[in-house]
Formats: sequence, C-alpha cells, structure tokens
Amino acid sequence: MTPKILIVDDEQYILESFYRFCKIRKWTAFTSNSCLEALDILQKESIDIIISDMRMPEMDGVTFLTKAKALSPQSIRILLTGYADMKAVENAVNEAKVYSYLSKPWDDQMLESVINSAVDFKAKEDERLRLIDEIAGKKKN
Repeated sequence: MTPKILIVDDEQYILESFYRFCKIRKWTAFTSNSCLEALDILQKESIDIIISDMRMPEMDGVTFLTKAKALSPQSIRILLTGYADMKAVENAVNEAKVYSYLSKPWDDQMLESVINSAVDFKAKEDERLRLIDEIAGKKKN
C-alpha cells in the first residue's frame, strides 16, 4: 500500500522538506500551511496519515487533529512539535487519539519508522473493521 500522507505546518520550509521526504519514498504527499485548508483536503481525499504541527496561527495541533478525527476517523494522526510541552502531547493523545508524536527537527529514520509503523497499524485496523463488518453481515443472514 502506498500511503497518502497529509502534513500540516505553517512553515513553508517544513512542508517542502516533508514533501521531498515523501517523494523519495514514493509516498503520496499532501501539504497545507492552513488548518482550514487541511480540513478541506480531508473532505475530498482519503488520507491514511495526518501529521500536524502543534503551534499554528488558526488553531493548535490538538484542536486541528480533533477536528480531523471527526472528519476522517480512519486516518492515523501524528503530532509534530517543536517544543517539549508534554501537557500538549498528553492532550493530543487523549482528545485527538494521536498515534504518535515527533519533535522538530525530526530525524529522517525515526520519521520513516513512525510512518511505516502507522501504515502497518492502519492496515491491521482496516482488516479488523472489515472482519467485524463481515461477521455482522453473516449474523443478519
């Protein structure tokens, strides 16, 4: 599976760096420097992984990822933070059900490992949900 990844950050160089990172790995990358634009992308595209910066002008990462979860509950959410605010990370885990978090600047190997792990997790979760639907369908018959 080629993952579709959405990165949301208000810093253009971060978006450009992440886009190149994904292209090298032949992953499909969407970038947005606006939370509102990113929410619009989620309404139009089936995104596997959402990576969001914590501090952005329109809304913080926890608020954005919580809204993203409502729009795209099957997407795996990852928080990218440039500062060590563990309370914000805790809120993201609890409110937005964040899968993981990474610090800026990220280490490419760590980022790749987290994304690959998220892709594997999503594939297993998708299969689990498919089996639940299949079993529910058999019970109705």
